[in-house]
Amino acid sequence: MFHAVNIFNKFKDGDGKFKESLVDDVVGLLSLYEATHLRIHGEEILDEALTFTTTHLESATYRLSLPLVKTVTHALNQQLRKGLPRIEARWWKDLDVPNKLPFVRDRLVEVYFCWSLSVYFQPQYSFARRTLCKVTAIISIIDDVYDAYGTDEELELFTGAIESLRTRGNYIASTMQEKRHYPQDMPSFESKVVTRPEKRAANTSQYMKKQVRGYFDEAKLFRQKHMPSLDEYICELLHEEIWSHKRSDNRTSNQVNNAWKDINEACLYPTAIPMPLLIHILNFARVMDVVYKCEDGYTNAEGGLKDFLVSTLVEPVAL
Repeated sequence: MFHAVNIFNKFKDGDGKFKESLVDDVVGLLSLYEATHLRIHGEEILDEALTFTTTHLESATYRLSLPLVKTVTHALNQQLRKGLPRIEARWWKDLDVPNKLPFVRDRLVEVYFCWSLSVYFQPQYSFARRTLCKVTAIISIIDDVYDAYGTDEELELFTGAIESLRTRGNYIASTMQEKRHYPQDMPSFESKVVTRPEKRAANTSQYMKKQVRGYFDEAKLFRQKHMPSLDEYICELLHEEIWSHKRSDNRTSNQVNNAWKDINEACLYPTAIPMPLLIHILNFARVMDVVYKCEDGYTNAEGGLKDFLVSTLVEPVAL
């Protein structure tokens, strides 16, 4: 019978020892370390991996620089599996957004409510909620960099840096840290979010590259005082931008209505895509309708979205 832990054998050499080459990849070593804390009785390979990763991570703290050394030190003291999820959310506080990035929207609660809880509300999707919250929070920061802060030259350099990235976290850090106001904890972010095989990490990088290219093209169009066509908006911009600039356009309204019909048909008839997955896509569409129908609820934190937050996360449910 095949056991899932057998996948960790690929990290061993011909002598049955963990490969020494792993020692140089601190981000990967940290991910393996966190994974070992999910072990159960009889999984000796994970016991061995825990000893191996602990030894080398402790040794690495003497040569690492911030912010990675802080992440490793914290993980050695408090592992994600054994920590309280809400306390572990201090990764956002460590970014110190209000002081280091005063031009961006500090909206972690709104991000969690809109893009995590509303999409993956079932209890079993806690990992998806945490992951999506982190990804969306970082994307929101990058969005504001393009919309409210960067000059043409800075944005061109930043976009080029992201598009030239390899999938390893250390390279991401070295390129991003050249820009003084951009997030400094990319390695720790990736070590916690990209915990799947490297193929998934490569896919993540490709999507991020497409995202920043879209932001760059949008910023370029507006700086040239060019009002994009509706088709350009659909290809390049997020849904929020459509509602911000084109709310009164009947053609947009018709396309949104047609899109809902497409969604309803996809959910009504059997497809090759499992219904549980389609429901998450449906939830994304629902979020757009609720948050952006009357205003930009994400940006206007004191608007109607606040009432939804309070009623969902603060006020007790009447029984």
